[in-house]
Amino acid sequence: MGPLATVDFLYQIIAATPAGCDQDHIPLIVHQVPQIADRSQAILEGTDLPFMPMLEGLRRLSAAGCDFATIPCNSAHHWYERLSNEQPLKILHIVDSVVMALEQCAVAPGCRTLAVLGTRGLHYSGVYRRRLQDLYTLSPDSEAVQCLVDGAVHAVKAGQLERGTLLAEQAVSQSLEGGADIVLLACTELPLVLRDRPIMPACIDSTATLALLSIEESRRASIS
Repeated sequence: MGPLATVDFLYQIIAATPAGCDQDHIPLIVHQVPQIADRSQAILEGTDLPFMPMLEGLRRLSAAGCDFATIPCNSAHHWYERLSNEQPLKILHIVDSVVMALEQCAVAPGCRTLAVLGTRGLHYSGVYRRRLQDLYTLSPDSEAVQCLVDGAVHAVKAGQLERGTLLAEQAVSQSLEGGADIVLLACTELPLVLRDRPIMPACIDSTATLALLSIEESRRASIS
């Protein structure tokens, strides 16, 4: 739904696929409709505006012959259960991919404080909190950091990538200074402006983790 975030997700799949030629890559069908209503705003306002367009997109992908679907938008997973129940495609959950990455993260046992950087709607929905609060100490929400995240996401969507990078780096830095050991980039606009920055080793990239899970699922689907 975020155009640049979608392209970045596709690139992460291609980059992470062990391939020696075109034919080694996994087949993809992309349904990209940026006109779907803002997911974070809809969650905060208590509306369902994104749901039917997302459901229609999944039904189109199913009709096109897809074996499973991914949604490279963290906030959209607020509707995950309903979307899964009202159409036939299996949907990979982005939080599952993040949990797998966290389990493999080389963080000392005592260093378990996690900062989750995402949209206000994502935090309100509890998509990550429900899954992670028993596994990690979640860094307390900071309005100052959230304002930086809001600004970074808006800048990326507006094509202002340099500004997006500056604000996203500040958000990560302030999270680490506030006591976080790991910073989860839980909005797919954030990794695409931070991936080559020196601060990235302190972060978990939700776009990249979903790409890895997608590759694994594609292999399972091709074998079956």
